[in-house]
Amino acid sequence: MEKIEAIKRVKSIGSSLKSAEIIDYLNQWQIDKVHLLKLIVESKIGFDQAVADKRNESFFKELEESKVYSLNYYSDLIMFISNIGDTSRNTLQSNNTLHNFYLFHKILAKTCKLILNLLQDTVEAEQDVEQKIEKMVEKPREERVMETKKGGKLLQIPKEEEEVDDANLGKFLKSLASY
Repeated sequence: MEKIEAIKRVKSIGSSLKSAEIIDYLNQWQIDKVHLLKLIVESKIGFDQAVADKRNESFFKELEESKVYSLNYYSDLIMFISNIGDTSRNTLQSNNTLHNFYLFHKILAKTCKLILNLLQDTVEAEQDVEQKIEKMVEKPREERVMETKKGGKLLQIPKEEEEVDDANLGKFLKSLASY
């Protein structure tokens, strides 16, 4: 159950930071700076909400998020985009601040995808094992209680591979009765 919760958290982090949208948008040749600013602001809001959740603390520490979303870095990013005239991809990507922001989101997206794949594989493997165990622990097939000639009781559970016919059962019971 913890792994399923972790999968949900990682998906939530990726979507709240708008990583896929930012990457896709910055890969276009011509960029509308108003839309880009909107994505960056939404990403910052999503980051602030995600980092407030203590369960995400270690995840963000590993990604060194404080640099990309620090006040100075964030304000430099907003100022650069607001004041730029040429909004072609090459011009935008030549700015270190925006380029690092873009790389952060690429790394975040790839990290989330890797974590999701690993967790998903683990969850599926665990579910596979659980299903196999359930099949092995099934209730016994048709149980039969038989009485011997001397009044004893015999519990027989036939195996799938073996057919129990009356003749073989009779021989077996006679051999038990003779003891």
